Amino acid sequence: MFDFTTVETKPVPFTLPSLYAWLREQPPEWTYTWGNGCVCQFAQYAGSIGSNYSEVVDRLGRAAGVMSEISPDKGNIEHTHIGVNSPHTMGAAADRCRKAMEARG
Repeated sequence: MFDFTTVETKPVPFTLPSLYAWLREQPPEWTYTWGNGCVCQFAQYAGSIGSNYSEVVDRLGRAAGVMSEISPDKGNIEHTHIGVNSPHTMGAAADRCRKAMEARG
């Protein structure tokens, strides 16, 4: 018989809640280098879910507007702030991710 009490659930990958859950698991003082696709927080997140940086950028970044998105009314690229803004710590990125989720409703 299957014991349902031992099942661990995780948020669906490539979503803001999944990224947020992962960021919250990291030591908040850990730093990352934004703009380096090998060590930025998105690359580290990708490795944790068995993916790669390019897939995270394509599926999470562009779909959810996490890294950058085209602003139709301005016609330029607006960087959303989760990974780009300082400070570049996991705790600060988690706070920015939470605020982005709250703003999206």
